[in-house]
Amino acid sequence: MSRPPLGPALVDRLPGSDAARQRTRLMFETISGATSVEAAADQLGISTQRFHDLRDELIQGAITAAEPKPLGRPAKAISVDDQIRAALAEKDRIINDLTVRLEVAKLHEELVAAGMTNRFGRRQKKRH
Repeated sequence: MSRPPLGPALVDRLPGSDAARQRTRLMFETISGATSVEAAADQLGISTQRFHDLRDELIQGAITAAEPKPLGRPAKAISVDDQIRAALAEKDRIINDLTVRLEVAKLHEELVAAGMTNRFGRRQKKRH
């Protein structure tokens, strides 16, 4: 046999001030039809319009909390300093790569000029 539902009394088990729990319990009671809006507003000492506004805020907060969240850990925000460091490191890597390519190209030109290879990188055949 299952337990009977707690309904609005569930609010009493959660943390919060007595006033906040009472407001929330009364709002749930009006949603479930156990209490009229007029009676709940009278118990809280507010107008029915204010009660409706508060109840709408409560429901909107519940809807917002129920929105699906992305799976996994949230991505860490990268600081501007870290972004600058990463960009400078990438710049250095690119410069080093281009420097090596330039040196290889110069060496290739020297080999072509010395007749040790053709412009396609193949060794020259000896002529008899």
